[in-house]
Amino acid sequence: MGANNTQEDFKPRILIYDIETSPIISYNWGIWEQNAIEVIEDWQILCFAYKWLDEKKTHIVSQDEFKGFKPGVNDDTRVVQKLRELFDEADVVVAHNGDSFDQKKSQARMLVRGLEPPSPYRQIDTKKVAKKYAKFSSNKLASLL
Repeated sequence: MGANNTQEDFKPRILIYDIETSPIISYNWGIWEQNAIEVIEDWQILCFAYKWLDEKKTHIVSQDEFKGFKPGVNDDTRVVQKLRELFDEADVVVAHNGDSFDQKKSQARMLVRGLEPPSPYRQIDTKKVAKKYAKFSSNKLASLL
């Protein structure tokens, strides 16, 4: 907040986002409730969608939009870097089931990619908000819309 700004002038930057991840590829003895014998390829962030609360446009960032992308080769480095940049700009970050999935998965990939944590921000999980105030038959995002 600048020296001439008051608390009323401050408008938080609110980021709404959702990540999509790849599956873990592994060797297993079966298909139901198995422990992996060996991980062949760990999960990654394939893409994410986001918008700023005061914008109409939804943006999509995916691995295939970056220079050097090769089909069949998962490399989420640039996707994760972009997500970190957005988190760094945000005062508030909003995601459905964000506390137990999107947030933790995003932070894990940032650590794997050697990135510094983003600036502090407030996290709002819309699934937790829905469960706190109402008893819906389903708390899936599609059911709440």
